[in-house]
Amino acid sequence: MNEDRRLRAVTRLAEELAGSTGLPDAARLVAEHAREALAADSVAGP
Repeated sequence: MNEDRRLRAVTRLAEELAGSTGLPDAARLVAEHAREALAADSVAGP
């Protein structure tokens, strides 16, 4: 991932987190962005 793409991804995540309605929503957003950044099919927690 190049520098500009990383910066855009972090900015997008920060903007979406600012509008989140609580911890479950924030966790979902982080998981979605991590999945996208890693080009994974899914993410799972403990």
